[in-house]
Amino acid sequence: MRLAFVIALVAIAAVAFGAPTTSMPGPGGGGRLWVPLDDPDLMVKWVQTPVPYPYGNGLASQRDDCYPFFAQVADDFLCDETGPILAIEWWGTYWNPGPPPPAGIFFVIEFWTDNPGPPSHPEVMVYQEECHVFTEDFDEDYQQYHYVQYFDEPFGQEADNIYWVSIYAVFCYPPQFGWCTGEPQWNDCASFYGPFFGYPEWTDAVTVWGECYDMAFVLYGPGGSPVEEKTWGSIKAFFR
Repeated sequence: MRLAFVIALVAIAAVAFGAPTTSMPGPGGGGRLWVPLDDPDLMVKWVQTPVPYPYGNGLASQRDDCYPFFAQVADDFLCDETGPILAIEWWGTYWNPGPPPPAGIFFVIEFWTDNPGPPSHPEVMVYQEECHVFTEDFDEDYQQYHYVQYFDEPFGQEADNIYWVSIYAVFCYPPQFGWCTGEPQWNDCASFYGPFFGYPEWTDAVTVWGECYDMAFVLYGPGGSPVEEKTWGSIKAFFR
């Protein structure tokens, strides 16, 4: 029975680690509305909103200590001002068989330095925090889970550096967790590390999934006023 279970899981995981499989929207796609955290002590430092359902993908980013298998996704961002990152929000999805999230789940947030490549990819991990106390809500319209975490210890970023952020869930299969893809795309594609799936080194998204994906996340620093609600187009313009 154990062998049969292992073979079944490998077969499912191999085809579903980028699930759900859908086509990306064309130039007229997207348009996800986004409202930043209502916290006057925080200021948005970076934002990529999730690609609206059903076009978005959840790319496998999960550590399973029971099976075990490990899959990790990272995405790059630019620091234009030295200072701490105090909070993060992100979006995710579940499959095999699907929601709800399992009991005991927690997340690991990591920040990495940049290897310019090409293609660029994470180089050295410079920060890691386990997230056991976070907020979670389900977006019925977009069929995605939304998460928020305030860091116990801030990540100190330095101006004019590219960093990578990685977010992965920790729990025992089933189900599987995927970090949702985001927009607008910036710089190089997201990068994937997954020895279980045949990628023992960081590998760009195009090689893994055949598409250039970025990930959905928001980074917050100290101070500032809440940002007005933005569409994908205005967010894209903000970072160009």
